[in-house]
Amino acid sequence: MKRIRRLAPSPALVVAMVALFVALTGTAVATTSALITGKQIKNNSITGADVKNKSLTPRDFRGSVRGPRGLRGLTGATGATGATGAKGDTGATGPPGPFPDPLESGKTLRGTFALSNYATNTNVYTLTPINFVFRLASAPTAHWVPTGGTPPATCPGSASAPEAAAGHLCVYEATQENMGSRGVTSLTHSANGTHRFGTLVYGYPNAAAARFYSTGSWAVTAP
Repeated sequence: MKRIRRLAPSPALVVAMVALFVALTGTAVATTSALITGKQIKNNSITGADVKNKSLTPRDFRGSVRGPRGLRGLTGATGATGATGAKGDTGATGPPGPFPDPLESGKTLRGTFALSNYATNTNVYTLTPINFVFRLASAPTAHWVPTGGTPPATCPGSASAPEAAAGHLCVYEATQENMGSRGVTSLTHSANGTHRFGTLVYGYPNAAAARFYSTGSWAVTAP
């Protein structure tokens, strides 16, 4: 029977096999490295230093990078005026205001008067009322200022601009014709006097068989 002879590998063969193994292993590693995908890259691990210059375009940054703020544009033209809105509902009526009774101190009321009649004789007279409208706290002191007369200090106005000091009634005659005795009297025409709410102005003619009249203005200031 023949004996099988075992042959030992030579040193050259061993070196050749090692070289072949290294070559094959290196190729496999290189091939595996070329197949790395985005799923294998950890988020936020790539920096600018890892990216080749000019390898990315503006399209690659769309929606993720905001550029510098641009200049403010010109103001646009004013738009057309809109249609007028519907009219709102009428509000509820408020409560009535306070009625000045008596009239507040220092408040001034003003008005006009006119006396006119035909004198059949010199005993005919005429009357006209002066109505304050609002009552005063007390009756004022009356002053008659005839045409061309000098008013007292308590009557610092005139027929065209009547004024009166507090607590006084000033009657300014502006024009007159054929007038004799005239002035301010009480409501009963029995004595000179005034009342909290008004008074009367009277006049007598200077000559008979002629017209007589007197007109003017007045002012009263609450005491």
